[in-house]
Amino acid sequence: MLRVANWAGLFEIMTDPSDIEPSNRTADEPPKQNGEAVRTEPFIDLKFSRYIEIILTIALVGIAYLQYTVYTRQAAIMDAQTRILKVDKRPWIKVTPTVSGRLAFSEWNHQKGISIPLQFILKNFGESPAVNVIVRAHIVEHPGNPRRSELDGPQEQACKMARSDAKEKPLGGTAIFPNEPGSIEQAIGTTGLYKTKDRIFFAVVGCAVYMFSETEVGETGFRMMLGQDVGGRIVGLPFVDGPQQPYLEPIPPELLANGYPTDPPNVGYLRPSDVVFRPEDEGNYAR
Repeated sequence: MLRVANWAGLFEIMTDPSDIEPSNRTADEPPKQNGEAVRTEPFIDLKFSRYIEIILTIALVGIAYLQYTVYTRQAAIMDAQTRILKVDKRPWIKVTPTVSGRLAFSEWNHQKGISIPLQFILKNFGESPAVNVIVRAHIVEHPGNPRRSELDGPQEQACKMARSDAKEKPLGGTAIFPNEPGSIEQAIGTTGLYKTKDRIFFAVVGCAVYMFSETEVGETGFRMMLGQDVGGRIVGLPFVDGPQQPYLEPIPPELLANGYPTDPPNVGYLRPSDVVFRPEDEGNYAR
């Protein structure tokens, strides 16, 4: 029994309650004994490193923005230089319409009409070739100088036809090289305007459309007045009566049965020297 008691006393000595750390001590409380373990802090503060990351990120964003700004400015400068180069080196087509033959006045099947053979003289004042050059023109009654803006519609219609032809037939036009003139011949006409013996003052409106590079389109508009000089005053053209012009070939019976006129037209003529054909004050442009 004595031995058991001695072991019990020894156990009590080894397990002195004063040596046991209270379980409720906080981490900030200093150790009570020299032998107690001390809680250590990290060598580098993680909060400080996060601040460094944020600052570096902001700096990189700023650098990226500056680079984007510089790139945008350089791109704008290059675009402007490209546009200047295109304008400087592109073709510029001048169109000079002329009357190339006699003007024909026809009366056929109770309708009176006029037909004009034209030659469009083309010259390229640029430094590169103009390809697929197409010219379209209309002849209309001139409304008079106070109302000349009414010619805008017929001219735009002719230009629209030229643009459409150039788009549908990319190889359908002619090519005009720098400083080498070219020409296109075309006859235009209209009917139904001469209903009395009165003279009619005409306008010829239209434009030339052409391509350069692969996608760029150039356009030159023209507007001409057509009349006659009578005593120093420009007036309209009279209808010129003429003899009957036989059909070049016999008309098939089936056409005659369907209403084709039996009688051939009467045709009269005016020489180019008998008319005045010159540019209008408006409607002539290049772009």
